[in-house]
Amino acid sequence: MLCTDTLTLLKRTIGASYRIRTDFAAELAPVMIDPVQLQSALMNLALNSRDAMGSGGELLVSIANVVIDDSYMAQETDIEPGDYVRLSVSDDGAGMGLEAQRRAFEPFFTTKEEGGGTGLGLAMVYGFVRQSGGHVTLYSELGLGTSFGLYFPAVPHEMLTKDVPLAGHQHHALPRGNGETILIVEDNPRVRKLSVERIHDLGFATLEAENGDRAYEMLKSGAQVDLVFSDLVMPGTLNGYDLAAKITKEFPDLKVLLASGYASDVITSSMEHDGPLDILHKPYRQSDLAKRLHAMLVDTAED
Repeated sequence: MLCTDTLTLLKRTIGASYRIRTDFAAELAPVMIDPVQLQSALMNLALNSRDAMGSGGELLVSIANVVIDDSYMAQETDIEPGDYVRLSVSDDGAGMGLEAQRRAFEPFFTTKEEGGGTGLGLAMVYGFVRQSGGHVTLYSELGLGTSFGLYFPAVPHEMLTKDVPLAGHQHHALPRGNGETILIVEDNPRVRKLSVERIHDLGFATLEAENGDRAYEMLKSGAQVDLVFSDLVMPGTLNGYDLAAKITKEFPDLKVLLASGYASDVITSSMEHDGPLDILHKPYRQSDLAKRLHAMLVDTAED
């Protein structure tokens, strides 16, 4: 209700040139946070997005229960395992370079022109979330957009007066591979290393490429792989969509799974692509990756 009221105010504030979409989970775990500070944080993020989008664009605000219950996901997000409610604000604006991302939450740091901002908005958001026991994630690409994720700890079950469904801790055995080879395409060395570890642990062999161009070269040179697992946004000539399009055309039997750091497909409106593709949204659980790979490779085997 609070976010809905804030968005009503935002629509009047930012103007008709900006489209605001929402994706709120039907049932959310309770959190213990200051509602006034939450409203202020959401306003700060949305106004920051408006400034990044220039004369117009699309903003997505989403809220969901999230369970971080495996070491890989915890490493990727730098967030302690546990139950959280995640508020995500994503835009298709100018995006941020690596230096701007590194300094985004510093007090008085701003990328806006002189007089365009105090540099305190994101620092205040960060301070509020940390004081609430939560965490903030930032994913951005120049020219494509930015996504902020605010993770607030869910109130533990024993403190609830009634049952509220969380995303759930289900520790069923994960589907495993049978030595199939997966080509991992990721420009961030740390994330690529983590992806290799994830996929090895699921029983697959791996090959690595630092961008789409290198992955395409490897395939053209005869690399034998069963599936390509690629980041969506990468430097070079080929982004994830471009690579997938080439694979679909030239290697029609090869499956492609894309990974995106955005809370939704806001970014995809800025990237040309022919049709729907399999996208796994970061941060993802090991179980989500295992199930998606298994489903895609089983489909391949049955074709």
